[in-house]
Amino acid sequence: MSSLSEYPELTKLALNQPPLGINAREPKTVEQYSQGFQDFRNWLSRYPGIPALPSESNIVAYYLEKKIQDGSSPAVLNQCVYVITWANGLYGFSDPCKCPLVKNTLEAGRYLSAKPKTKKDPITPQMIHAICNEYAPEFANLPDLRLACTSVIAYGTFLRFDELHKLYVPVMFNCIMNM
Repeated sequence: MSSLSEYPELTKLALNQPPLGINAREPKTVEQYSQGFQDFRNWLSRYPGIPALPSESNIVAYYLEKKIQDGSSPAVLNQCVYVITWANGLYGFSDPCKCPLVKNTLEAGRYLSAKPKTKKDPITPQMIHAICNEYAPEFANLPDLRLACTSVIAYGTFLRFDELHKLYVPVMFNCIMNM
């Protein structure tokens, strides 16, 4: 059985004319995927002799690596994979993105571009004490007193009831009594 690669004229025809399967998607999706694949082709044009179709898995992994180095988001990396899968499938070629090398590169890109988790600072009794000193002095206005009282109640009720007793009692008493 002969393959398409044995006949350069047929290969040229196949790559220059999109198949009817292009109509299987919404026009907007086809437009986005076509633009994405054109970006891949533009990147490949720097390396003569490497065909865009059928795409080789190691070339796709290098392309993803370049995108990662450029600071692309995980969504952009995923779209690159979808686009290359779509284009290869459109012409009947196997999916190069199923290769473990491409999958690992994609996962690395997701991991490297993820924002580190930042732990929130807990509210301390000293913070509540400072709020009461600032917003609940002896002659405070009603909105300031409301803020101070709400802070004390929220801290005591929802946040850290066990640490409420650590607050200096006269400060809390003044805060509530001035309301």
